[in-house]
Amino acid sequence: MTKEPKLKIIKFPSIESLYPLFSKAIMLRDGYRCRLCGGIGTEAAHIFPKGARKDLALYLPNGLWVCSHCHTQDKYSMHKNPAWFKKWFIDNIGEQFWYELKNEVPPYNDTEEARQYLKEAIKLYERENRTKNIPSYLIRNR
Repeated sequence: MTKEPKLKIIKFPSIESLYPLFSKAIMLRDGYRCRLCGGIGTEAAHIFPKGARKDLALYLPNGLWVCSHCHTQDKYSMHKNPAWFKKWFIDNIGEQFWYELKNEVPPYNDTEEARQYLKEAIKLYERENRTKNIPSYLIRNR
């Protein structure tokens, strides 16, 4: 008699499985451009790292669309020089926003609510982007 494999039942999606939705929402919101240098963005980055504030990992105000150079590669990138990034953020976006975000509580209680939150944001940003003239080379289907 063969033993049937046990299926892993997941009630809610994992945080990691929702990162593509987070990235798409950030990309649409920020208009496909790197928020740090203004070049073509390639990825979503967290203002407060996932390890430091896991509850903010899917919260859209905690994300920026950036190029890989500004995110991880340059000596003044978000990952290699967090002190530089904090100064850049405060100088360009605002000290009040930094400290409010640091203490923010996301508007969802679990990953299923977070999924709905992200899907609704994507719909909103897609509607807003229809009225903008975005060059086709900046649009990637995610």
